[in-house]
Amino acid sequence: MVSIITPVYGAEDFIGRCAESLFGQTYADIEYIFVDDCSPDRSVERMQEVLSRYPHRRPQVKVVRHAKNRGVAAARNTGVAAATGDYIYYVDADDWIEPDAIGQMCALAASRDADIVGCGWFLAFSRNERRMPMPSYLTPAEALRGMLCGQLRWNLWLFMVRRTVYVEHDIRFIEGENVGEDMLVLIQLFAYARSIAFVERPLYHYQKLNAQSITQLSEVEKMHRLSHNFNAAVRFLEGQFGADYGREVNFFKLNAKMPLLITDDRESHRLWATTFPEANRYIMQNRMQSLRMRLVQWMAAKGQFWAVRAYYRLVFKFVYGILFK
Repeated sequence: MVSIITPVYGAEDFIGRCAESLFGQTYADIEYIFVDDCSPDRSVERMQEVLSRYPHRRPQVKVVRHAKNRGVAAARNTGVAAATGDYIYYVDADDWIEPDAIGQMCALAASRDADIVGCGWFLAFSRNERRMPMPSYLTPAEALRGMLCGQLRWNLWLFMVRRTVYVEHDIRFIEGENVGEDMLVLIQLFAYARSIAFVERPLYHYQKLNAQSITQLSEVEKMHRLSHNFNAAVRFLEGQFGADYGREVNFFKLNAKMPLLITDDRESHRLWATTFPEANRYIMQNRMQSLRMRLVQWMAAKGQFWAVRAYYRLVFKFVYGILFK
């Protein structure tokens, strides 16, 4: 059985599509856990309206309610505590998955006896979506290096994970730290997992349209709020592996502050310059990062932010603005 955990807060306009994709899964043995983080709108009621069209799923649905708003990290902890499935998978309330997503991942998990199964994904816009690159790795250690080097995203909704990995190693989210919470947990999961497999096909649709989402914060605010989980992740890596990941930790620092350059905001650029400056000498060494993005970072390290702004306006605002709407 798979336990799908969906934290719910301020997603009334989006959760209908999410719920349709969850209850319409071709795979039968699913436990649905919706954690109502004291949502101020009708998100839960909207989910239940969709559920009424899938009466066979009703016995499989749990709604766990927080007495007060505690944030997504606490909601995910609540979901894990309530889960009884063999595997845990997260789907955010404003996203959706392919109809056979759980079946595809479970089939691969069974054939490979995998602790972790990853999948491809789409970045959804208001009118179209973009298939995003998703590398695959043979071992969790390789996946961890790929993540630290910026080749693999650190979002938990890309991975279905055996529940015993959480339980046996007491892996939990840091309550109150709601930016980068999945980054810290995913590093721990990769460190303790025995095996990993990847479904190349995109199964997850991720969108950034929800104004209530934490992703709508400015990059400066996100960077400030990321620091607790990021520093905890670095401490874990150093305690678990010593100096084995020293170079990768510096790549990790560069990737964490990279979003500060994907903007023409001068405050973001000033923060980039003062954040982890010790990592800047590693910019050109990270061969898993594209040459284009390494050059953007190199220009920033040289103080040439005029060139960084020009690149952002040409590529992200103009080219991507035409292609993806």
